[in-house]
Amino acid sequence: MTFRTVMDTIEYDKIVDKLISFRAKIPQNHHLSSHMARNAARNLRVSIDNMLQDIDKYAELDILGWIK
Repeated sequence: MTFRTVMDTIEYDKIVDKLISFRAKIPQNHHLSSHMARNAARNLRVSIDNMLQDIDKYAELDILGWIK
């Protein structure tokens, strides 16, 4: 028995929109006073950027039918 959750482009768009909204709420480095807070904020932005790229690649593979 195979089980596959099918996602359409609207679902990918919703996920990406939520991530972009969350990323926009992360304080900019010049608003943070401590070095650790600046590093944490920068690392979180980079992680979200990487996840957005990964979602985009995955969605392309899904559209091509490679994800089954």
